[in-house]
Amino acid sequence: MSRLGTRLFFVAMLATAVPLGASKAFADSVQAIPVAHGVAVLAQGDAKDAMWPLAQGVYADPGLRPALDEKHARVLAGEKIEALSELGELRAGVKGDDAASRQLLQTIGERYNVQAIVVVSVDENGTATARTFQTSSKTFDAAVFVAKKENDTFAWPGAVDALHKQFAPTPPAAPVASSKQKEEPQKTIPGKPFYLSPWFWGALGAAVIGGLAIILATQDASGDTLKLQLKVPK
Repeated sequence: MSRLGTRLFFVAMLATAVPLGASKAFADSVQAIPVAHGVAVLAQGDAKDAMWPLAQGVYADPGLRPALDEKHARVLAGEKIEALSELGELRAGVKGDDAASRQLLQTIGERYNVQAIVVVSVDENGTATARTFQTSSKTFDAAVFVAKKENDTFAWPGAVDALHKQFAPTPPAAPVASSKQKEEPQKTIPGKPFYLSPWFWGALGAAVIGGLAIILATQDASGDTLKLQLKVPK
């Protein structure tokens, strides 16, 4: 193979291999982005006794259950575990709905990839309330849940149902196909986004590297000179 042929072969290989590799790397980076799911429950101050019944109801709901193990849930309730001391410090810093507290809640929400954090607090009169901090908007919802206390037991009627409706809505029912569609099903080819297609990257790479091929082709090959003359239309 001549020197010119070798150069053109290398350019052709580069035009296909590089774009395909870039396409795969881009697809992997898109798929690696996690999706926030679930609701965590946090006790502000010494509200553990009031918070825990609500946390049990939330964590028992598969649509609301976050990716937290028992130790993390206990630390968010106010229990001290040395291995999770940093999380305990973040929880202890939450004092209300001030800017510093919202920033701490945002840090916890992003770290554990939850949609929201329900903050339970107890006032000086012993009334337990819960507010929902949304990670996406970095704000508290206007709605406030109020617990009912009987003796030393707290109950949160309707709170879990309201949270489920907001953060784990029932998916819409699939459309029912007509009898004609069932008899003559249409054959479709599943598509994918253009930026994941090797052809997109191949075309882009060919356009860029094509210029390199022309430059290489015009260089001296085996003592012969190859000249290209381009005419620009007026």
